[in-house]
Parts: sequence; structure tokens; C-alpha cells
Amino acid sequence: MMTAIKDIMNTSPVIPVMVINKLEHAVPLANALVEGGLKVL
Repeated sequence: MMTAIKDIMNTSPVIPVMVINKLEHAVPLANALVEGGLKVL
């Protein structure tokens, strides 16, 4: 399991934490973040 964590941290040393209050906002928000360049959510 540590290898998986190391792989994730190598991909993105900063991992955003999100609070989504409305379920219908989840996918559009995730898509926008990925389009903005984030690789790990």
C-alpha cells in the first residue's frame, strides 16, 4: 500500500480536500479541477 501512496504523492504532492454540499455539483467541480490541471482529487 505504501507504494500506491508514494505513486500518488509523486503525481501530485498537493492533494486538494473538497467539501461538496450538493451532489449535483460534484461532477462539474471535478471536471473543472481536472481541466485546470489537477491530477489527484
